[in-house]
Amino acid sequence: VPALMRSLCAIPLMCLMLGLLAPPARAAHAIVRDIPYALGYVAENPDTAAFTLRPLLLDCYRPEEKSAELRPAVILLHGGSFREGTKQHKDLSALARYLANRGYVCFVADSRLLGDNPPAPPPFHLTSIQRAVHAAAADAKAAVRFVRARAVEYDVDPDRIALCGDSAGAIASLLAGIT
Repeated sequence: VPALMRSLCAIPLMCLMLGLLAPPARAAHAIVRDIPYALGYVAENPDTAAFTLRPLLLDCYRPEEKSAELRPAVILLHGGSFREGTKQHKDLSALARYLANRGYVCFVADSRLLGDNPPAPPPFHLTSIQRAVHAAAADAKAAVRFVRARAVEYDVDPDRIALCGDSAGAIASLLAGIT
């Protein structure tokens, strides 16, 4: 519950950024799982340059009720010190359901982790943690591009997309926003 409360504390700030306050709860939401949003390079062995492309996936939580207006979107990124974590984290899923029940379209995205051995350009290529942080920020940007490109499909206002996360996800969100 404390992690959920930390995540929920970000909601008022996010609402201010979107120019909205959360409308009252609605009855139901729909979930579509494992939507590919990008491809990311990963390597079995960090000492080789044998990279392969792996699909990066996200889950979409959206109100079942149709709206005459486009909805704001929230992209949530998991924490885990860039070493672990998944889009199926119970607190992120709970937050996505909470927001979807209040009219937001939520996307909870996975990103590449330290164990995936993602590549990175200089100067981010020196250590495995630098490469993982760089990959997470690149994956966050890819998630935003995906949502913006498919805004009509998901009934999302492309000018009202928030990106936030917990721990490593918050760092990736911040880096995506300033780079």
